[in-house]
Amino acid sequence: MSEAGELISGINHQFIQPVNSLKLMITTLQMLERDGNLDKQTLNEILKGGESSVCLLSDTIEIFRNFYKTSENINKFSVAKSVKNLLMLMHTELSRVNVKVILVNSSDVIVTQKDNIIQQILLILIHNAKDAVVEKFENINKKRDRNRHQK
Repeated sequence: MSEAGELISGINHQFIQPVNSLKLMITTLQMLERDGNLDKQTLNEILKGGESSVCLLSDTIEIFRNFYKTSENINKFSVAKSVKNLLMLMHTELSRVNVKVILVNSSDVIVTQKDNIIQQILLILIHNAKDAVVEKFENINKKRDRNRHQK
């Protein structure tokens, strides 16, 4: 349940950011128009930014919907894409504890399986790895603080 809560919190952040960007873009357009400073190039640039924000929202919704979709169908899917989707959903949770994930090997594996089951296993693995990194960092800090106080 706590993992689901953290995931939902991350998704909430993924929604808020593009919505705030859209609000800022609309406000900027209104001010530029009101002041007579809205040229065609600026309009097109702001509209492209708005389109990117809407695409981010749409992608997040699609990833979330597919993650919790229960399916008995066995499909072929990309493990790398599943990991990237999970990292996008977990971005806020990972950022909150200063954990950055860099995918080094870009080779992909296509598997035939119930993809949502694999995604949930990958979520648990990423979550456990994050917890291990945080715990190790906290232990290092505690040890450093003890050594500093002993001197």
